[in-house]
Amino acid sequence: MDRRSLTHEILSQLPLAQQVSGTTAWGTLGTIKSYLGFDAESDLQHLVEAIAGADHGAILDVLTNRTNAQRQQITKMFQALTKQVMGRALGAALSGNLERVIMGLLKPLAQYDAHELRVAMQVRWAGPAPQ
Repeated sequence: MDRRSLTHEILSQLPLAQQVSGTTAWGTLGTIKSYLGFDAESDLQHLVEAIAGADHGAILDVLTNRTNAQRQQITKMFQALTKQVMGRALGAALSGNLERVIMGLLKPLAQYDAHELRVAMQVRWAGPAPQ
């Protein structure tokens, strides 16, 4: 059995794959879906009010129920309307782990991945030198 077919066999048994017409469609069972009632203007208004009142629940509700692409739209609209960076405004209203999570949610996917890889490599190389 060649390596590719073994990998395919193993992956086919995972719940990540869905059989469609005899072929496997990878990634069809993801949990992050576009928010159907998405309205960047409305979300922005809720966020501005939540930031002003330091309403952590409202901030979490909006940002964790939107896809990264939707969050990027909200971020751009925030900057265009307020002439401020949304991350800085949210950082002033949040702290600790919640602030780190929200800042991660605001980053574009590639930037977030690069940041996490950099942190992981720093941790790896900060350990004792191999002998």
